[in-house]
Amino acid sequence: MQGTSAFDALLLKCRDLASAQLDEAVAAMLAKADESLAEQVTKTQDRDRQARLQEARDVVRAKSAELEKEFHQRFLAEFQKRSSKARQLGGSFADADLSSMELSLVADDDLEETLRFNELAAKLRRLCEDEVNALDQRVGVLVGDADLEAEANPLSPNTICDAYKHACQRVVEGAELRAVFLRLFDTHVLEAVRPVYEQLNDLLVQNSILPKIRYGAPKKDKKAKKKDGETGEEADAQDIFAMLQKMAASQGSGPGGGSGVGGAPLVQGVELLNSLTQLQLDGLAALAASGGQLPSARRPERPTSSMS
Repeated sequence: MQGTSAFDALLLKCRDLASAQLDEAVAAMLAKADESLAEQVTKTQDRDRQARLQEARDVVRAKSAELEKEFHQRFLAEFQKRSSKARQLGGSFADADLSSMELSLVADDDLEETLRFNELAAKLRRLCEDEVNALDQRVGVLVGDADLEAEANPLSPNTICDAYKHACQRVVEGAELRAVFLRLFDTHVLEAVRPVYEQLNDLLVQNSILPKIRYGAPKKDKKAKKKDGETGEEADAQDIFAMLQKMAASQGSGPGGGSGVGGAPLVQGVELLNSLTQLQLDGLAALAASGGQLPSARRPERPTSSMS
């Protein structure tokens, strides 16, 4: 289909733009790394840390070009994996020429290391929250998934940080030494990513992909989709009921929380009044923001009074 191929081409253009900018950021980081690590050596009295920093300097001097190359390839690989999964097309981006690459070079046995890189991705998303939220929605148009999950975006912070993680695992030996390179990335690369996301959004806007978008809008939860035949008012009512359940659960889990029917947390007295008050405020605020209305309730008929 012509429209699909046009979207593919635009997504690839986004990939190439991001890849080029990120390659430059990583190269700039490595160019500064030796000086930065040397400064850190002078500021610490910890002999073990001094030794790790010196070892990191040796790696920078000997393997900077290799690390740059691995990051470039890993980014393309992560992009390929996520974009193919999102479209369920597997290998539609043939020009990336990644068929011979192993996508799982190193098993993530070190949970602590995995958590470090996941935290880095979360920090990057917070740093570029508005830009990334907008890009999630625009890339969703390109891959044909209006509810594209944030982490499934082939240009997401997770893609970037996973690419760097795999590159480090390939080039740098030892989780503790890789932690030094993670901090370098945090210090020298993260701030350079926001302009990349701005450029990606500008490119998509120029190509009429959601020109007007509400920055900071929360992504829809797939689990919150309306059931077949359910009206907007009924969906609002279900949302409010879910909010009450959540409040009840949080209240019931505290000290002194009782159990109701079926073991459900029991909220009583002042706690119930506070929960209902907060629920009303939250519900009205949510409905006002969405322009919705509460479902109309059938009023009981008034008894007619006979006049004598």
